[in-house]
Amino acid sequence: MAPQICHHPLLCLSLLILHFVAAMSRPNCLSADCLSTSSAPNADEPLPESVCSAESVCQKTDFPELCSASVQPFMPSKGSCDAATVLGAEVKASVQKVVMAQSLVKDFFKDPKSFFTIFESLKICITSYLDAFGHLKEILDDISDKQYFKLIEPVSEVLKDYQRCRDAFSEDGVTPLGDMNDELHKLATNCLAIAKEIRP
Repeated sequence: MAPQICHHPLLCLSLLILHFVAAMSRPNCLSADCLSTSSAPNADEPLPESVCSAESVCQKTDFPELCSASVQPFMPSKGSCDAATVLGAEVKASVQKVVMAQSLVKDFFKDPKSFFTIFESLKICITSYLDAFGHLKEILDDISDKQYFKLIEPVSEVLKDYQRCRDAFSEDGVTPLGDMNDELHKLATNCLAIAKEIRP
């Protein structure tokens, strides 16, 4: 998927977040058909306790503890606990983390002085997050359609998206999104490891 072009990237990112946050409120829904703003998440509604264990799948990732902790809120309360299900949960965990990264970016906009010095780098990161959303959506679509042979490419692209943001700050000497981007990269690395466990 080619990088998305957006004349108002922060606005576009916010709109995409509305779609993905809605999907995250339904752990059993992996399809992009669920990405609708008509189903806003209810912060007061507790997530169902998962009877599925992702441990066996997460142990095959580079960051198993992060995998186990991050997927748990998005695992189904019943049904399959196979690698494809765990991957869908890890993708949703990635989306949640990008929402947090977007909030950090908004904070920089509140401080004109700091924002001015890193303006170009932030623009690259905003676009990178937009592209990552598109690729995460593609992963969910492929899981829903059982097109498992297609998974490696979009997961690899997510890694590249995050790397572009990291590289954008390499010349600045200061990386205000460093910790966040490191965790995003770890989640994407886990996604790639899980995707490789799924047999077409």
